[in-house]
Amino acid sequence: MKSKDGRGTTDAYCVAKYWQKWVRTTTVIDSLAPKWNEQYYWDVYDPYTVITIGIFDNSYLGADDNINGGTKDPRIGKTSTSHGYQTKVAHAETAHPDELDEEFDPFPTSKAGEVVKKRYDKLRSMAGRLMTMMGDLATQLERVHSVLSWRDPRATLMFLVFCVIGGFVVYLYSLRYLIILMGTYVMRPTRMRAKLPSLPQNFLRRLPAKTDTML
Repeated sequence: MKSKDGRGTTDAYCVAKYWQKWVRTTTVIDSLAPKWNEQYYWDVYDPYTVITIGIFDNSYLGADDNINGGTKDPRIGKTSTSHGYQTKVAHAETAHPDELDEEFDPFPTSKAGEVVKKRYDKLRSMAGRLMTMMGDLATQLERVHSVLSWRDPRATLMFLVFCVIGGFVVYLYSLRYLIILMGTYVMRPTRMRAKLPSLPQNFLRRLPAKTDTML
């Protein structure tokens, strides 16, 4: 920022305008790199918002009063910022009206108690499913950890033997063929699938976990 008072510094402040509303920040004294860190809010009525921001040097402080005669603050800079809300980019047209209504609902809410209760039940249901998923993931990780920590010597020995055999198979055959074979096995028809779980899945389920000790 350039000096406007001949003293090597400025006493800068900002003026912002949106529609018919003006705001002015505080004046930062004797600084060429001022920072205001102030927040202001407007009610937006036009999706294509244009905010005009101007930076001025306060001529009523220090020696500026003598230089400019105290008539008008010199302008340091000016800019206009346009913020258009693109619904296609934000996928707002695909959102449910209830979701948009909940998103733009102020705090405290202006809705009736039944609407708030419905939203709370929905949030509680989502949190319950998330906790169940995290619990299942933690159980599987505990079972894998029980193999690697020798909590079950027989299971650990079987796992090591399987890893050695798998290493030899990957070394002898191309990885691409193994991926094709595994994909074919996973996508096999329903008639060729057994009702009982597979051997690796059954082996993993039998490993100890903390969920086995819960009442």
